[in-house]
Amino acid sequence: MVHVAKLSAKGQITVPKAIRKRINLQTGDRILFLEDEESIKIQRLPANIDPADLFGSLEIEKGKQVDIKEQRDLVRKKLVNKNVEESQNSR
Repeated sequence: MVHVAKLSAKGQITVPKAIRKRINLQTGDRILFLEDEESIKIQRLPANIDPADLFGSLEIEKGKQVDIKEQRDLVRKKLVNKNVEESQNSR
């Protein structure tokens, strides 16, 4: 299924009703944008998941330089995986 949304002058879009219903999106929910080289996926981030929950979950070798973009991507992937696991466990 294809849905189209128009970007406002403020950079905002309205998520189509069918999408909001499918992912149970409610007013005030946070949305995770997961970007790869070819696409961008959106996913509702449940209120009970806080990015701070992942503090210390990345392993970094002592003395090694860290690419912040890589680390940010790893955190996002961990958030998505945690969200997917929790969604599957609640079914």
